[in-house]
Amino acid sequence: MLSSLLLILMSAPFLTAFAQIPVPQLASPIVVVNTAALNARSGPGPQYTVIVTLPGGSELPVLASTADRAWYLVATPVGNAWVDIDFVIPRGDFTFVPVIRLQDIQAQFAAPTPRTIQMPTARQPFGAAAIAPRSNRRAVLEVISVDLRPAPFEASGVITT
Repeated sequence: MLSSLLLILMSAPFLTAFAQIPVPQLASPIVVVNTAALNARSGPGPQYTVIVTLPGGSELPVLASTADRAWYLVATPVGNAWVDIDFVIPRGDFTFVPVIRLQDIQAQFAAPTPRTIQMPTARQPFGAAAIAPRSNRRAVLEVISVDLRPAPFEASGVITT
């Protein structure tokens, strides 16, 4: 019992010193957006869909790159996206960044622009109305005013204009 206690007391300073030794941490490389705004895309090229526009100065952890190191896959607030190396400043050690082959990438291409949808021409007292898309993601209803009704026919009365 006494020898066990003596062993514990003698090893206590060694254990304290050993516990204070810093353990090196691997720092993941980052890129810093070096333009006022940068489009982060669903794939490594300008033909891919823009996922998010990042403000200048954003620091993004790098997850992978293309073989030619021209595009980096980064983690953004809305998910993973690709950024062009010409618009970012690399920081850190990129030695162990994995390379992704272009054949392995299954990114989403931009959807074709939807066709214009015309409203029925019968009884439009406030002018012609059409839903005309201005981009591939939204449609705009251009009319002077719209009657809000409780049912989908004109005899139901108007709630508000």
